[in-house]
Amino acid sequence: MKNYSLTFLILLCTLNSSAQKNGIEIGAAGYTFYQITEQQKDLINVASLGYNRHIHKKWFAFLQYNKLPIKGWLLVQERPGLAKESVQKLTSRNKYNYFDLGMRYQVYQVKQHHLSISGGLSFAYGTNSYLLNVIWTEPEPGEPYGHPIDAQVQTKKEGYIGGLLGFRYDYRLWKNRINLGAGITARAYTRDFPFQINYGIHAGYNF
Repeated sequence: MKNYSLTFLILLCTLNSSAQKNGIEIGAAGYTFYQITEQQKDLINVASLGYNRHIHKKWFAFLQYNKLPIKGWLLVQERPGLAKESVQKLTSRNKYNYFDLGMRYQVYQVKQHHLSISGGLSFAYGTNSYLLNVIWTEPEPGEPYGHPIDAQVQTKKEGYIGGLLGFRYDYRLWKNRINLGAGITARAYTRDFPFQINYGIHAGYNF
């Protein structure tokens, strides 16, 4: 019995010593890409899951996973899918997964209100579609162009390394165990991946 009591006390002390050092979060967001042909306009089309660790005073390390879009399959249409000028080029990006690793710094706090900035590295991975070839009919009299009648499309799994910069607001309650908030994140990646903004809401539990 003494061994069980001692084990329980050690576990309790361990939990208390690490109280609110860790946090888990879920989020829902939207996204906007720039310099592309077409994208979805849903306000909520991103799901996220994250973990953060309180490192020192106002510093936090975080890991985050984002899946987008959660509605439909098209992330962005970069070029017209059946245009002659799109042959041998990437035309669309389909479902993508994002893996983020970074640091967050709390710049401002008044009672339960917290403002933070964050930065880090990100890896984006998804399926891209390339137009290999397209066959058009001859234009009818009075028409500037013909009509596409056949096309060859190739899909590839591809990944991109990039960085992110974010700003967020949190309201903490229940002795700082729960945080609710909103944020905005800018993302830039290598190899001509279009510039991206994410914006959304999140909820977390700290332990």
